[in-house]
Amino acid sequence: MKRCDMKKSKLNSYVVPFVYALLALVLFSWLLELTYFVSFQVFELSQTGHGALSSQKTLMNLAFDGLLVIAVLVSHKLLNIPSIKDLGFRNNRLSNRIVFVSLGIMIFQYFLIVIASTAAGTRWSLGSFDMMSMFRAIILMLGVGIGEEVFFRAGIFNILRPLGRKPAYIFGGLIFAFAHFFGESFHILRLLGTLLPGLLFIYVYEQTNSIWPGSIIHASLNLFSLLMIHQVSGVSLVSYSGHENIVSVIWTITYTLTLIAIAYYVRRAKLKQ
Repeated sequence: MKRCDMKKSKLNSYVVPFVYALLALVLFSWLLELTYFVSFQVFELSQTGHGALSSQKTLMNLAFDGLLVIAVLVSHKLLNIPSIKDLGFRNNRLSNRIVFVSLGIMIFQYFLIVIASTAAGTRWSLGSFDMMSMFRAIILMLGVGIGEEVFFRAGIFNILRPLGRKPAYIFGGLIFAFAHFFGESFHILRLLGTLLPGLLFIYVYEQTNSIWPGSIIHASLNLFSLLMIHQVSGVSLVSYSGHENIVSVIWTITYTLTLIAIAYYVRRAKLKQ
């Protein structure tokens, strides 16, 4: 092969995955716009309030997550993946252990939040919630976890893998983070708050070859934050009053430590396998 052809082939091996990844991000935004259009124009749903408080909003969110999954399933051949099962639709003992320990770490995180913030003067009490809203919140977050893990990990991360491990992690994490700014204003803390878990989810997917542990961890992180920190009326298990800034700081610190602890356990569990 001529040197010119070799350079062209090498350039294509870098350019093509990156272009595919950007096209996937555009597809994500189009599907999101389509969901919003149907929700707000056709069904005339209000743009205010959380989806877990409305069955219609929950269904529209699940429809969007379903479209993300379908997009990856339909296009898996473009990822050079021979079968749908090889996208990560499998389970194993390692995945189960990671999920179990990760849930324990997350629960411990929220105990720390309550203890530390209470010591600083924050008052905690049982939240006002109804079981239907709680059920919708659980279903909604599971849908988000599965939909985004399939799209961003089984889809975009696999597209970026030919670039090499580090570039695939960096671009995969950034694409996941910036996708969360569609319809929202940019904020550096918000970027870090999505980039760091995005990198963790990539790591979990890569180490387990399964989308299930990342999906459950993703859904659980969102759900626990919704139930304790965001205090959405009708959904929150507990509520707090006073020292909101302290709670926010403690949550940010413990959240970061939780991500690190889960990543550390995944590494140890993989080495012991």
